[in-house]
Amino acid sequence: MPVRSCVLFDFDGVLVDSEWLAFCQTQTLMAERYGVRLQREDCYRYIGGTGEQMARSLVERFALPVTPQALLAELSGANTLYESDALTLMPGARDFLLRLRRQGVRTGLVSSTASRHILSTANRLGLVSLMDVILCGDMVHRHKPDPEGYRTAMALLHAAPEECVILEDSPVGLQAARAAGAFTVGLCQSQLRQDVSAADLWAASYAELCSPAVWARLDLPAGPESDG
Repeated sequence: MPVRSCVLFDFDGVLVDSEWLAFCQTQTLMAERYGVRLQREDCYRYIGGTGEQMARSLVERFALPVTPQALLAELSGANTLYESDALTLMPGARDFLLRLRRQGVRTGLVSSTASRHILSTANRLGLVSLMDVILCGDMVHRHKPDPEGYRTAMALLHAAPEECVILEDSPVGLQAARAAGAFTVGLCQSQLRQDVSAADLWAASYAELCSPAVWARLDLPAGPESDG
């Protein structure tokens, strides 16, 4: 087995614990404007998809008197999370990224979320300098579970699928990662714990990923840090 040389990250639920907070804003808007009471299970229904997909589904499910495009504009306008200081990096994420960079591992961020959210947040959190490539939802034609985003990132990094590890937290994201041909890690560190049983390896935290035994399973370049 060759040493893997590239790690790709989903954003929401992997680098930042944003999914439940963002859904709470959607809950508030739907209740106040349309009298629709969304439940926690509805959050799981929409995790990993795009805003367009969620808006279309909500209009159809609840027969809303608005077009999906108009609802999407409302939802986007109400979403202030990505501009909020409440959104921080997952514990251990920066240390994990810094370790990858020190050991020459290339890194990329691949998300279905719009670039206006991802890029501003990544810049505020100091992620831009820690990524070799960033691909957002409006930079590709097909979204997860389609593997286009991950395959595009691999091409930009000149990395073969077998050289890559992908970190995801949702079934939709893992489907895309597996279809791209990478080794998959299901990270379960967010407030919303999803089914990551399809992943090649599961981890409860970034600290666990940095443990010698798990690092060895990832087949990433070993360095002095792996000894202790």
